[in-house]
Amino acid sequence: MSLREFAGPEQFQAAAKRRYREEEIPGKGWHRFRNLTEREQSQWETANLGTDGKRTTDGMQETKAHLIVLTLVNEEGDLRFHESQIDLVMGADSAYTNAVFEVAREHCGIPTKDVTAVAALRALQKNSDSGHGSPSHIGSPGSVAA
Repeated sequence: MSLREFAGPEQFQAAAKRRYREEEIPGKGWHRFRNLTEREQSQWETANLGTDGKRTTDGMQETKAHLIVLTLVNEEGDLRFHESQIDLVMGADSAYTNAVFEVAREHCGIPTKDVTAVAALRALQKNSDSGHGSPSHIGSPGSVAA
């Protein structure tokens, strides 16, 4: 008989409670973030897929702004943005959006390598659109063609 207690439905039920994090972004004040549920994260991850299952450039360009919209909340835990306001976030200073995105990414447990993979796929998509679809055109991780 094992002395270990293995995870079951109870642990997943207990993990359904929202988690929050408050973080001060230098020069921009305090921000409050909520976690994503597995369902929300899966929807966020697949938001940049077309009906053919391939990644779309438009969706990948919105990846960071979309995560910000899905995680920034007020004191009561209500979302600060509506998904229709992604363009508003995309028009902000990238240094600011990058800082906010990094906190949201970390709070939601999204590994940096996943974000780097999305960036590499975006570069590959751009290169294949221009007829240069070989992976050698992607460059090093984190270097994405503009």
